[in-house]
Amino acid sequence: MQPLYSTVRRVLDAARGIEGVKGLLADFIDCDEAIQPCIDIAAKTRLFAFVVDTMETAKRLLEINNEIKGQTITIHPLDMLDEVYLHEVPKIDRELGVMLVDQVRITPNADRRLEPLIKNIFNKVVLVKDLKQANLMAKRPYRLTAITSTFETVHAGGFIQKLGHFNPKFEQL
Repeated sequence: MQPLYSTVRRVLDAARGIEGVKGLLADFIDCDEAIQPCIDIAAKTRLFAFVVDTMETAKRLLEINNEIKGQTITIHPLDMLDEVYLHEVPKIDRELGVMLVDQVRITPNADRRLEPLIKNIFNKVVLVKDLKQANLMAKRPYRLTAITSTFETVHAGGFIQKLGHFNPKFEQL
């Protein structure tokens, strides 16, 4: 993560004053504090994607990244986001869990064209109470990534991760 973060920081510094650079995707996502670790787990490095107005601005950022010999970066030009395909997900009962996408908002200053992109990042993630429910949600018919209150993550298909620590605020959802 450190090389990516360093690259993002250097590109942002070099891009100051370039009109059309809106910021990082993380700048446009809002949620309750208790959900923030789940956002970090689900989105991973996608939070460090650049948001720009046009493909021309994206090309300029790529040139800057080449000049500084940075790591691979992701750029989302707003003029291309109408091409985002929105994945459908199964509806689940509240007793099974809470869909992460329902807990995420775009910030008031965000361009509304970001909504389908943000939905696609979070709409296959469910917040559950325990590992037993997480395993259930990762299997058919749901095939969702499930995050528990202790931040155990079961990905669709059964891959399990353990990150972070217990968050008592998460239990209140």
